[in-house]
Amino acid sequence: MPNREDKSSKFIDEIYQLINTLNTAIYDTKDASDRRKEQMKSDIQKQIPKLNFAVQSLLEKVNNDKFLRIEGANVSDILCELNTLEGDMGEVVVKKRNIHRYQKTLDMGMVEPFNNVDDAKVLLSYHVRLWTAIHEWNENIQIWQVSPFEEIDVAEILDKS
Repeated sequence: MPNREDKSSKFIDEIYQLINTLNTAIYDTKDASDRRKEQMKSDIQKQIPKLNFAVQSLLEKVNNDKFLRIEGANVSDILCELNTLEGDMGEVVVKKRNIHRYQKTLDMGMVEPFNNVDDAKVLLSYHVRLWTAIHEWNENIQIWQVSPFEEIDVAEILDKS
């Protein structure tokens, strides 16, 4: 018949082994987590130049002279192209936010400002507003040209101009 000390020693050994197993699992998990964090940091660092390139490309498209020349321009085509650029800009803004969030969450130090994203977005919005106004004005002109002179409301025209 085993004595009490043997049972206690065996129990203590089992607890010690269990603690060692848990400790090893905790360190393995932390090591895996640290490796994953470093991999994510590396991935974010690779995305920054790609986003800067995408923004620069968008900025070049937005700065195209055709958005500044009204004569001979097809307003509908210009608006369609600007609409596409707005969609592209929306994707860039989302990527910018995601990169900022990851940079802050992963404590990556200085957060990439991507100032040119805001510049491109503002410039694009100016072009959209300009060409939308031109489009609306052209539509109004067509309506006014076929309307009887007595029905044209000068106050409305002044209000829309």
